[in-house]
Amino acid sequence: MAFADDYRRAMAEVDRIAAEEYRRVKALTDPLLGRAAQDPRARAAIAEILHDVLPGLLSEYRLMSAEVAAAAYQADRIRAAVPGRSFAPVVPDLKDGGAHALVGWALSVAESPTSLDALILGGYQRRGRDGGRLTVQSSSLADPGARGWQRVDAGGDGSCAFCRMLIGRGAVYTEASVRFGAHDNCNCAAAPIWKGAAPVPVPKWARSERADRAYNPQAPDSDEQRKASNERVRDWLAANPDVG
Repeated sequence: MAFADDYRRAMAEVDRIAAEEYRRVKALTDPLLGRAAQDPRARAAIAEILHDVLPGLLSEYRLMSAEVAAAAYQADRIRAAVPGRSFAPVVPDLKDGGAHALVGWALSVAESPTSLDALILGGYQRRGRDGGRLTVQSSSLADPGARGWQRVDAGGDGSCAFCRMLIGRGAVYTEASVRFGAHDNCNCAAAPIWKGAAPVPVPKWARSERADRAYNPQAPDSDEQRKASNERVRDWLAANPDVG
């Protein structure tokens, strides 16, 4: 799919920049992580660093993701020769990415320095990429030439069972109330579906996968990541019963 290809290529650079910025944060917290379990002062210092630095980095990540998605949206609109007047993609308010909530949650559930780093990094990526997802969702619902958005795999390396289930249903969402349902390290994207165009062809979801629809990516995660991701999946399915 052209949109997913454009988005994937551009997001690779955005992710690289965001990861490089996060490595600067790690350079500050890593010397403290080994002492955090026994030394409350070290844990407090880590929290202070993350609360101070991460919100700005995440805001920038979300804006870059939104810019990439807006450019891919516009390019796909031109390719599709959407009739009628031109349309400028809608970039929603992305200032509050939930960085403070992420830090507080990760510090409360992490059981080791490694799991804390994994939880922060996974949440950072999910929230950062949400900037692009929200931009496509908002644009496709406001654009008179679009009829909604569809979930697609924009990672190129396969999706987890939860994502395969949602992608495989091939649903086109036309309501602003539908949440995207991303998990940590999720590469899925929202893609616009133009009026008069068929939904993007996707591999059919096998019903036998229903029991495996909770987050189960190919790469192993910590117990904390798995538990948190499973909770998010359950919350999403409860809020969106029509796709469960």
